[in-house]
Amino acid sequence: MYPLIISLVGLLLIVMIGYNIIQQYKQKAETERRISVSKQHATITEVDELLLFSTKIPFSKALLLILKNRIRNALYIMINISPTTASYREHFADTEAQIKQIKENYVAPSPSSLQVP
Repeated sequence: MYPLIISLVGLLLIVMIGYNIIQQYKQKAETERRISVSKQHATITEVDELLLFSTKIPFSKALLLILKNRIRNALYIMINISPTTASYREHFADTEAQIKQIKENYVAPSPSSLQVP
């Protein structure tokens, strides 16, 4: 009788330890996912701030494409990390459209349009 009770208690301890290990792994994975998404979001925010200066300082077509591609790449990573978030997909599609528009219709601003920020 005692060996059966002791073995059941031991089995219960093993199950509890296994459950805690799985739970900690899931929490760690979720934390890493959030950190990665926040890094990509920070990248997008920084690039958007740079693009705000394009009204004051004339940016070349190549520079605008580099910045827009950086946003697109960050959004691509965010979509891969969180595929269920629809806002990332919408932003990605908008960025793709902007890149296409820049490639097809970009007109370089004149150097006289430079304004002191």
